[in-house]
Amino acid sequence: MSAQIQNAAPEQVYTLLQSRPAGLSAREVAERLAQAGPNALAARAGFRWPERLARQFLNFFSLLLDLSALISFLAERLEPGQGMALLGWALLSVSVLNAAFSFLQEYRAERAMEALRKFLPQRVHVRRGGRPEEVLASSLVPGDVLLLDAGERVPADARLVECSDLQVNNAPLTGESRPLSRYPAPSAAPLLDSPNIAFAGCSVLKGRGTAVVFGTG
Repeated sequence: MSAQIQNAAPEQVYTLLQSRPAGLSAREVAERLAQAGPNALAARAGFRWPERLARQFLNFFSLLLDLSALISFLAERLEPGQGMALLGWALLSVSVLNAAFSFLQEYRAERAMEALRKFLPQRVHVRRGGRPEEVLASSLVPGDVLLLDAGERVPADARLVECSDLQVNNAPLTGESRPLSRYPAPSAAPLLDSPNIAFAGCSVLKGRGTAVVFGTG
């Protein structure tokens, strides 16, 4: 659903997300919260780098490379001068580089998640049961109608259905700090580039908007 949500017309968004302009009822929120879980990035235990690094050397691909290197060294011992030792060292080097690269990627992802967690707001404005309310961001569910205003952080991935001179800053997501104008019209662009999507952790620089949540947590 979320992969095509940017293609829909604003009036179709509510139908796709099983919502309505008046917002969800308390019962619907409770049911969806039980199904989807809270809108929060789960806090993990501290990053234990020795454990994470060791795990990279114990995956199937690394073990396969290590076994191949061992066979190469044994072959060199049985028949010296065939260049098998060189092959063994090359395989070991690939194993180490692969483990180091995977560890670095995991470390960066962990840091990025921690940074995004700090960007998410604690309380947000929504429309539920036909009335505007201020609720905990963690209570948001797919189908919730968000009321966005300048100076606020976007609490969850949402499809815009109404905009008034709305501009956002997607720096936490893309690294680019320039203002981006948002529009409710359908878009054929990929989700990340769609001007009708507001992403979690990004800030509203200017204007106002109404959006329907499609991605939480």
